Amino acid sequence: MRSLRKINIPLTLITAVAVVALDQITKITVRAEFEPGSSVKLIGDFVYLTYVQNRGVAFGLAQGFSVYLSLIGLIAFIALYFVFPEIFSSRISWFYTGMITGGAISNLFDRLYFGWVTDFIDLRFWPVFNIADSSVFIGVVIMIYTLIKSDFMEGTRN
Repeated sequence: MRSLRKINIPLTLITAVAVVALDQITKITVRAEFEPGSSVKLIGDFVYLTYVQNRGVAFGLAQGFSVYLSLIGLIAFIALYFVFPEIFSSRISWFYTGMITGGAISNLFDRLYFGWVTDFIDLRFWPVFNIADSSVFIGVVIMIYTLIKSDFMEGTRN
């Protein structure tokens, strides 16, 4: 079995816990203060707070299968560690690992506890999303950028 020392576990956990805490606090606030479907302008005509109960996965797709797809995604991410350990060997890996894991766990919690995910950030030109979604997206972008810039990808460029 490969060593877990490639990832700085405490820093990964701190990042994941911070993402879950921030995401859940914002979702609790939205659920307490707004009715589903209600919307308020936050920043001009660009950013709105719109309370949506997303019963699907990303962008409301796969209604009714979201828990299973979330579990599959989390398992796939963990499997990456064992198949491509190089992905987790950089110094920045603790950060993107924590961001992706924290976002996935927070949305999975919503799906298991409520049966939906609370979404509320509304840019009007994009489906409504939340902090966990943003965290997963940013974590994946950093991971892909790191892979492209790393020696790991050198063998695939020839």
